[in-house]
Amino acid sequence: MDKGVTPLETRLAVLPRTQALVDLRTTLGPIESWRLALSQGGIDPAPLPNKLIDVMKKLGYLRIRVFIQEFFRIYDTGHLNWELLDEYMGALEATGAKVVAALTIKPRTLFSKIDERVWRPNNVDQWQALVKEIVKRYGGKRGLITHWEIGNEPNIGEAGGAPYLIPDPIEYFEYFKMTSEAIRAIDPSARVGGPAVADAGPMDSAPPEPLPGFVSLCKQTGTQLDFVSWHNYCNDAAYHADSVRYVKKLVEGMDPTPELFVTEWNKSFPAVSVADIDGDWGWAGSIVSIGIALLDVGIDWAFYYHVWDQAIDPEKFSTFLSKASIKRYLDMFNMKPLRLGMFDQEAKVRAPFFALQTFARLKGDRVKVEIDDFAVKAIASLDKGNVTLVLASDPYATQADRIVDVAIGGDLWHTVDYDLRMIDHRQDWDTKEWELTPREERKVWTSGEFKCQVYLPAGAVAIVHLGKA
Repeated sequence: MDKGVTPLETRLAVLPRTQALVDLRTTLGPIESWRLALSQGGIDPAPLPNKLIDVMKKLGYLRIRVFIQEFFRIYDTGHLNWELLDEYMGALEATGAKVVAALTIKPRTLFSKIDERVWRPNNVDQWQALVKEIVKRYGGKRGLITHWEIGNEPNIGEAGGAPYLIPDPIEYFEYFKMTSEAIRAIDPSARVGGPAVADAGPMDSAPPEPLPGFVSLCKQTGTQLDFVSWHNYCNDAAYHADSVRYVKKLVEGMDPTPELFVTEWNKSFPAVSVADIDGDWGWAGSIVSIGIALLDVGIDWAFYYHVWDQAIDPEKFSTFLSKASIKRYLDMFNMKPLRLGMFDQEAKVRAPFFALQTFARLKGDRVKVEIDDFAVKAIASLDKGNVTLVLASDPYATQADRIVDVAIGGDLWHTVDYDLRMIDHRQDWDTKEWELTPREERKVWTSGEFKCQVYLPAGAVAIVHLGKA
């Protein structure tokens, strides 16, 4: 061995090699990465902090999905009280995003006992009148809430953080109709959907009700269904894509075809919850791999859950969740927190923020990328002559580092500015401005094709950018 070779050079030289070929002449239509939006809520009525409002506004998110949860106490005493919900909705409105609202309220005046199996209010007219007031205040002419999701994870009930367990598709269909009629009476332009099930398959066993049965009943009765929604927490990007294909088959033949919404998604829940997970940069590789899979399969909207972590105050849940469920949620969000947020409780940034920031900044047309490695996911854009290539090492598919040989061919300038940014173990990001700092910047003279090599650790994400010099 050459004695002048460093240990790093020796290690890099024997890594697996991946070829990534970007063809700028083959465009695949608008990149539409805005379809990857955000979800928040169900934990605490505290509104988004101002600095998170600012960053969401800066990134230009078009929609955010939230809970209208019972802890807002808008009808707790039988009289309307908008104080908490107005503050919460005002913060969302300040981001510039429109809202997809999961309606999960269960006022004590309309439900005499805490029981997840009770879904029918003791006074249907009063229930519909309450729903109409909510729509008047936040939908309709104001137009803040444009989409209404009826319930949240009704196939698992309180285990999903909402007070309704409605596994029977016939009963969920009745609940949906009872509620959607009130929404449309006030705002005929409103988009209404559901059932927001926990997981949508495909699975070895029968998929969770009420999703298939509910869609079938809407087909049979001609009931208007504007979007079908479900949730997925899974490390396997292919599973996320297969779930979309599964639901696409369910809605075949419906006219108009409902949109497909994954109103909560993320990687799998962590097996352990220790402070070190906050700095897990490999999380970004999962998020980018899943995001690319969802865009590839043609999702209409997918809402990453969630923006920032919050803690459970058991008193705020005591009027609508059982004591056993409250205890479980204390474990999940207080004692051994799931740490799902782009930001922690103190708004300290985590790696998933940079993964989603990368998608938010992809503009223009999507261009063809050929890659010879199942463990590396890629997406590329061409916007006004600027080229961005995103490479993700999928930690579900591999735990091995790689060297990626990148070749970008097409109508390139002879002189380009090359910029490489990474989400990896070095954590090269500005924690005040929430920006990735360049790993490498240089000016390059080309002859119509650009080539470079990128060291891609397992779970890492690389962003290659070419701009006119």
